[in-house]
Amino acid sequence: LSIYDSAGNPLVHDPNPWSTENLLGITDIYGASIGRDALTMAREGGGFNYINLPSESDATTRLSLGYVQPIDDEWFILLTVPMKMTETV
Repeated sequence: LSIYDSAGNPLVHDPNPWSTENLLGITDIYGASIGRDALTMAREGGGFNYINLPSESDATTRLSLGYVQPIDDEWFILLTVPMKMTETV
């Protein structure tokens, strides 16, 4: 759970390394701006989205479900939940 202002600056952040940076400069593995998408979604009333982030620990990607909720015109909440991918053998 992280809280950002409308400029993408973190006010309260979760332990993800990327959540301590300005959110507007962070892109997913496909080059989409996570911050701009989250800010747009917050201005439109909030909602769910998917975020693909590189995993620093094992050089793979991690799909996360994101939820954006506006607090007011200046702040919004971003909650990300990693999706556990199961392998079948």
